[in-house]
Amino acid sequence: MTQVMVRLATTDDVSGIMPIFSEVVDYHAAIDPEVYTDADMSAFEQSVREQLTKDNWKIFVAETNKKIVGFLTLQMRSNRRQWGNVADTDGRIDCLAVDENYRHMGIGTKLMAEVENYLKSQGIFEMRLTVSIHNPNAIKCYEKMGMKNYIYSMRKELK
Repeated sequence: MTQVMVRLATTDDVSGIMPIFSEVVDYHAAIDPEVYTDADMSAFEQSVREQLTKDNWKIFVAETNKKIVGFLTLQMRSNRRQWGNVADTDGRIDCLAVDENYRHMGIGTKLMAEVENYLKSQGIFEMRLTVSIHNPNAIKCYEKMGMKNYIYSMRKELK
């Protein structure tokens, strides 16, 4: 594989992000069908386009040979201090996805490293994300990158 470059996304990148997001939706629907269902792809596309216009959202893309092979959406949040144990600001990884044909090549790690550097340059020194308990490969990957489990998030469907 040729060199992978990570950069901030532009609106021109949305068409390259969408097929990768579709793979993520299909994967999560298969591993956790109670929570994940078929997503409204047009709504996600609209959301990505809106995020690209907001100062507190950044989207990073990984590309090789002018092809987008991964992306990461980042929300920077302020005034998060609660009970004295949460940073005033943090970066929340909303979605990290790599094209299934390019997985296990370090692309996710490269995206995360770029985001870490970006957050530090912005004076933000805490990064968070959520991951499904039904996705052990992602959990292992995040742990290798230094992420630690610090809280259990629970849900109950109300019918």
